[in-house]
Amino acid sequence: MMRIRQENVPKIRQIVLVSHSVLQRMFSINRGKIQKVQVDDMPRLCYRPPPHTLYSFSWCSAWVDEAHESRTGKALWRSISAIFEVSLAKVLITATPLLEQPEDLMNLALLVRPPSMNFKEQANMRFMTRDLRLVKSRTTIKTHQDALELMARDRIVPQTEGGAVALLSSTMVKVVQRHLVPHTVRRSNNSVDNQGTRLSALLPPCTIMHVSVEVTNEESQASYEELEKDAVTGRHFDVATLGRFFNDGRLKLSFPNPGKWTPDEYNEAALNSDSATKLKCLIELCRAILLNGAEAVVPTEYHGSQDRILDTATFGLPDLIQGYRLRPLKKEEKNREKIIVYTTFAKFHLYMTKTFEAAGISVVAISGAITARDRTKRIERFMMDPDINVLLMSVVGQTGLNLTAGRVLILYEANWSNVQSRQLYGRVYRRGQKRSTFIFQLMAAKTVEVLLIANGLGKHQLLADFLKVKRNEATLKLLAGRASQEEIDALLEGRDADDELALEVKSQLKSAKSAVGVAMRDRIAQGEQQKKGEGKQNPSDKEEHASTEEEVPRKYKRKQKDAEEPPSKKLKGEDTAKSTPRGSG
Repeated sequence: MMRIRQENVPKIRQIVLVSHSVLQRMFSINRGKIQKVQVDDMPRLCYRPPPHTLYSFSWCSAWVDEAHESRTGKALWRSISAIFEVSLAKVLITATPLLEQPEDLMNLALLVRPPSMNFKEQANMRFMTRDLRLVKSRTTIKTHQDALELMARDRIVPQTEGGAVALLSSTMVKVVQRHLVPHTVRRSNNSVDNQGTRLSALLPPCTIMHVSVEVTNEESQASYEELEKDAVTGRHFDVATLGRFFNDGRLKLSFPNPGKWTPDEYNEAALNSDSATKLKCLIELCRAILLNGAEAVVPTEYHGSQDRILDTATFGLPDLIQGYRLRPLKKEEKNREKIIVYTTFAKFHLYMTKTFEAAGISVVAISGAITARDRTKRIERFMMDPDINVLLMSVVGQTGLNLTAGRVLILYEANWSNVQSRQLYGRVYRRGQKRSTFIFQLMAAKTVEVLLIANGLGKHQLLADFLKVKRNEATLKLLAGRASQEEIDALLEGRDADDELALEVKSQLKSAKSAVGVAMRDRIAQGEQQKKGEGKQNPSDKEEHASTEEEVPRKYKRKQKDAEEPPSKKLKGEDTAKSTPRGSG
């Protein structure tokens, strides 16, 4: 940076490349550089970044790649925000979905700060984040009943966390959309190339299925036991305990008995005697694909379908509970199919690797526990070696990998958000893929895993609503900045919501700060006050006494009430005459 300040270096046409980590460290080290300066002969405190930092320059433009990394609003967000303060043009670039929760879009909007987003708008968006967090903390979900209801369907549908949560989330997305869409360029599979051809037309068909796995009663109950005891009693939990289930209860469904065997001891006999139903399903599904091919395993009528729920019998898998016996594959029986298996729990990779080897399936595994160089070597081995059948990967493989050498992806656990799942789909279903793609999501039937998948689809819908602009006059006027103040207020206050939804928001949000929360509270309060006023008056003489009631001073009415009370209800030693209104005698 000091070189740029040299006299012989031109002040224009300078490009500086910096990584996220360096920018974040540069900001963290120098954020406290406050100096005393003289302004109009008066002492002032101001931020004076050292001359060797990026923050001491004025930039024509600042371009941030992998912008989704800053969506949480933490240290990286602050460092990028600071560089945007000294930049004329601000550009965020990402090929990763921007949203895991509505707050992510709000953080990105506050990062860009388009001209339409004034201080009042920024404050309202922060209040919406705060109100949404409060409502989520008070929202409960009846897990067991909801999971059973969803399992009765043949297709997973988006599931919301509650009416109030859905209202605040959708309103936040619409508000962010109003500010960001005019400044957003989106490229997707529905985009067209320079010849007018849709990019999706260049991709082969993709089939996405949810495999419903019937687990044992012990496995199902063990998953619930990971919740707090008070939540288990009612079979419901709030958002905080939902997070605990996601990390602990899901683990019980994936690998219920890790303490019984060491990785070296987990062989064919151990799998046969273990109650790990989902692990058996994974092995049998891979075995069927390697024997017969993905097209033969999936019935023809389901080719090209999306998010269908199918049981294990549909794919010709054996009974995984009663009398299960592993049948290892011989090398000459296997085809050249490449399968990618995703699992969250990297600590079980050794157990799963031993299980695949016992089944006669060759596997390589990657996780954050090994170096980037070793991960690259293992991925190359998977793609180039015809004898390697399976790539087992953790979250480290969620982004940035091109795995089109395989066309079968199996998600062993349910992700918190469908946005994360879509990222995984993109490892195999992307430009360069020439064959039909098959994606399997394993889920334990009649457990909360079903609810987690449906909840994730709901979050994906929020992102879709943000990126998909509805072509109606009201939306276009909002996005073009031609909406009236009345139309903007209607959006900010959620006037489309019915009274029942407004009552739910008011009951869960006692101290609302956002415009929509305050509007819901005031609407219910106004309705209650109106009903209370109508209830006090007799319908037959309401009109007759309406004007008279307004003329009676409140102070006089209180004294009159005290005069009419029996002496027994008065304070001890109080004179009855003191409660009599003036002029009454």
